Amino acid sequence: MINTLVESDTLVRDNGSWKLSRPLGESDISPLVHGVILARLDRLEKEARRILQEASVIGRVFLYQVLKSVTELKDRIDDHLAGLERLDLIRVRPLQPQLEYMFKHVLTQEVVYNGLLKKDREAVHLQIAQVIEQLFVERLPEFYETLAYHYGQGGAIDKTVEYLTRSGGKSLARYALEESHESFQQAYDLLSGKSEPTVEDRKVLIDLLNAWAQVFVWRASYRNLVDLLKENETHAVSLGENAVLGMFYSWMGLGLQCMEKAKDAQRYLSKSLEIGEEIGNDKIIGYACTWMSMTCSDLGLLDDALSYGKRAHEISKRIRFDPFLFLSSLRVMAIAYFFMGDCRKIDSIGRLMLAHGERQSDNRASAMGHIYIGVGHFCGGDMPSAIGPLKKGILISPDPLLSCTAKLALGGAYFLEGDVEEAEKNWVEVHKYCEEHGAGPVGALSRTALSSVYLVKGELSRGVKMGEELIGWHKENENKWRLAHHLCWLGNVYLRMDQKKVSTNLSSLARNIRFFIRNILVAGRKAEEYLKNSVEVASQIGALGLLGQASLGLGVLYKAKGKPDEAEKYILEAIEAFEKCGATGYLKKAKEALTACEVSDGRVPRSQHRQSVGSR
Repeated sequence: MINTLVESDTLVRDNGSWKLSRPLGESDISPLVHGVILARLDRLEKEARRILQEASVIGRVFLYQVLKSVTELKDRIDDHLAGLERLDLIRVRPLQPQLEYMFKHVLTQEVVYNGLLKKDREAVHLQIAQVIEQLFVERLPEFYETLAYHYGQGGAIDKTVEYLTRSGGKSLARYALEESHESFQQAYDLLSGKSEPTVEDRKVLIDLLNAWAQVFVWRASYRNLVDLLKENETHAVSLGENAVLGMFYSWMGLGLQCMEKAKDAQRYLSKSLEIGEEIGNDKIIGYACTWMSMTCSDLGLLDDALSYGKRAHEISKRIRFDPFLFLSSLRVMAIAYFFMGDCRKIDSIGRLMLAHGERQSDNRASAMGHIYIGVGHFCGGDMPSAIGPLKKGILISPDPLLSCTAKLALGGAYFLEGDVEEAEKNWVEVHKYCEEHGAGPVGALSRTALSSVYLVKGELSRGVKMGEELIGWHKENENKWRLAHHLCWLGNVYLRMDQKKVSTNLSSLARNIRFFIRNILVAGRKAEEYLKNSVEVASQIGALGLLGQASLGLGVLYKAKGKPDEAEKYILEAIEAFEKCGATGYLKKAKEALTACEVSDGRVPRSQHRQSVGSR
C-alpha cells in the first residue's frame, strides 16, 4: 500500500520526511489488496510486466535459468529483473546454488498469474516443462512433481501421466505412501478419463497399475487392489504383452490371497509363473513365487511354501535395485517357518532383515527385522522377550501392513501374559484397519484374537460364536493352517472354561445363561474335540508349533480328568514337537505339565529320576 502511495505521487518526500500531496480520499487507490496489486502492475513497462507474468507461471519461486530460457526478452531480462527487485515485487533468494528469485508475496504471484489468458498460461506452462527437461536432464527425478504440474496445466495428458507415475514411484521408494498413492491416483484418473483410449494408452494404464499395486499392498488395501485390477483385467489380456500380463496376474494373485481366497490366488499365480517361465523373466518368476509361497502356507502346503520362498529369494539376489522382492521373499519364508513353528529360523530371518536395514539405511527393513525377531519369540512361547522387539518395530514401521502384523503378535503376547486390556487395545486397532481395507489374513487372526477377549471378559456367546464362524470360513476356503490355529485356540478357550478360568460373575451369568447351559456343561468334551481336530490338521500339514500347543492342551485336559496315561502321551508329543522347532517357552511349560502329571500319579518325576541316577 505504501509503495502504491509513493508510485502514484500521493505520498512524497519533503526535506527528508514524507507527506501527503493530497487527501487520501481524493486518490484513486483501490480499497482492496487485489486492486492495489493490479494498479502497481498496470504502471509497469510492457516488457517488465511480461517477464513478471512468465515468472508467475513458473511459481512463487523461480529459477533465473528457467525464466531466461522461456522468455523471448532474453537480452533485457537482467535489467527488468533488477527493476522489479527495486520496486519490491520480487527479491533474490539468498544462499542458493543457482540464481533464484521469489515473489515478495504469494498474492502478487497469484494476481499476476490470473491476469494471463488461459491459452497464454497453457503455452507458458508447456514451455517451462520442456525447458526443465532440457536443462536438468541429469537431475530429472528432483523435478518429477514440477514437471507433472506444468504439463498438467499445459493440457499435455500423456506427459502429465508419465511424470505423475514417476513421482508416485519416487515417493514409494521413500515410503511416503499417501503422496505416492495420490500421484498414482491422479495419473489413473487422467488415463481412465480418456473417451477413446488407444492401445498405447491401455499399455500405459496396465504399467501404471503394476507400479501402483505395491502401494495398495503396503497400505493393506487388498480389497481395493483386487477391485481395481478386475476392472481392468480385460485391458491387460487384450494387450497381448506377456511381460505386462505376468506382473498383472502376480498382483491379482497377491490381492486375492490377502482376501483369503487362496484357491483363486493360486490360479492367477500359476498363470503368472507359467508366463514368467515361458519368456524367461526373472522378475515375474520371483514375484509369482513370493506370493505363491504365501498361498501354499495358507493351503497347508508348507514344504511347497518354503520351496517357493527360497526360489524367490535366490532370484531377488540376482535382480538389482528391487529391495521389495528381496524383503518380501524373506517375509514369506518367515511366514512359512511360523506356520511350521520353527522359531529359530524366524529369528534368523528377522536378524537378516535387521542387518539389511541397518546396512542400507532402510527403515522398513529394520522394522521388519525387529518384528520378526519378536514373532520368533512369540512363536516359541517366550512372551516377555517378544514384547520389546515388536514395540520397536511398530515405532519405526513406515506402513500400516507391518504395524498390523506387529500389533497382532504384540496383542497375543500381552494376552498370554495376562494383560487383557493391552491385548484388546492392539487387536481392536488391527481389526478396525483390516475391516476398512479388506486385509483378510491379518483381519481373520484379529477376529480370533478378539473372540478370546470377549470370552475372558464374560461375553461368552459373542466370543465363541465369532470363533466358530471363522472355523467354517477357513474350511470353505481351504486355509488349513488357520483352521488348525482356530481349532487349537477354541479348544484352549473351552479348556479354560472347563477349568473355570473364564469370568463367571452374576451379571455375566445372567446375560449368558443359555450359553452356559449349552456350552459350559460340556466344555471339556468340546475342548477335547477341537484340540484333537487341531492335532489332526496340524499333523497333516507339518505345523509343529500348533501340534505341540494342541497336544499340550490335551495333556492338561486329560490330567484334570484323571487320565494320566492319556495326559502323559500328549504331553510327551508336545515336548517332542517343541524340541524340534526350538519353542523354548512352550517346552518349559510342557515339561512342567509332565512333572505335575507324574507327581499327581504318585511317581518320581523324570527330571528328579535323572538327577538321582547322575549323582549315583
